[in-house]
Amino acid sequence: MSHFNGVRVFGTGAGNMKDPPAAAELLRWIRRAQHTIEGWLARYGTQSLHEKGSGDVVSVAEIVLFNFFEFLDECYLVDMAKGSGKTVSDPYGNSVVEAWPRIEAFVEKFKSRECVKKDLSNGEMPSDGNLAVMRTWWEKPE
Repeated sequence: MSHFNGVRVFGTGAGNMKDPPAAAELLRWIRRAQHTIEGWLARYGTQSLHEKGSGDVVSVAEIVLFNFFEFLDECYLVDMAKGSGKTVSDPYGNSVVEAWPRIEAFVEKFKSRECVKKDLSNGEMPSDGNLAVMRTWWEKPE
């Protein structure tokens, strides 16, 4: 069984978490923040982003948020913007649905902006060797 590994995500190369309950708890706390962000997007929207990236102004928070999701998806192949759709227990014991449609829409909208398109010839992605290491931090089920 695979487990989200916060240590590996931050580049130490320490390997998979040996404590599956701790790995699951780490992921629950990350998802807790995602529920907060989903609520924020429900209240305030993403009007500044516009379709096709035509919006002129984005906040620093939006830039950091997008980079977090993009980094995990492109480098670690973990799409944290998409939930499982399952009802799970949050860190406080509340039942919540693991789905973030607004976060997913935010990431797709932000990705369409011209300023975030990568120039691969200019080294804007890790090397194939580094990507291979980053993408094997979890064990695939047999």
